[in-house]
Amino acid sequence: MTVPPSSIIEPVAGGEVVEEFLAGYWSARTRDSYTFILNGWFSWCAAHDHHPSGDVDPRVLEAWIRDLQARGYTANTIVGRVSAVSAFGLRCGELIACDVTDVGSHSWHHTLALRTTQGDKPTVVALAPPTMQAVAAAIDDRTTGPLLVNRRGRRMTPYNVTCATWSPRSRARPGSANT
Repeated sequence: MTVPPSSIIEPVAGGEVVEEFLAGYWSARTRDSYTFILNGWFSWCAAHDHHPSGDVDPRVLEAWIRDLQARGYTANTIVGRVSAVSAFGLRCGELIACDVTDVGSHSWHHTLALRTTQGDKPTVVALAPPTMQAVAAAIDDRTTGPLLVNRRGRRMTPYNVTCATWSPRSRARPGSANT
């Protein structure tokens, strides 16, 4: 699907986080397509009282998929949209619960099996290339153990992730009052 540039609007939610996510893609066409898809996702979430990345669980994704099916989208289009949203909507708690052995591949896509607290069958999501590059760097040739480890080699906690992702540089942008 080619997205005409005139239909691409600023994401309705996410702001800087969305910009940084999209900046990880080299292809302008991919960025434009993902912007279009994420706008649709954000709009659907707003209409159904869901935060686009805060309370996403398999039931929310399934409801969105059913809505896309009811609107006549093909299976390939739906898979592409779910892949784009999954690449953006990965939650910290899901990620730190993963092990190295949860990384896999399916149909030429890198995947990650997300564990749920209910003990259900894992939800498998496709990983975007920049995400997979970050995962590969985190794994660092390990074959077992937690996907994300702290400095002591133990499984990361949400606090560890917050500390690792926050930096003064992320708060100070060129041309802002902070620089």
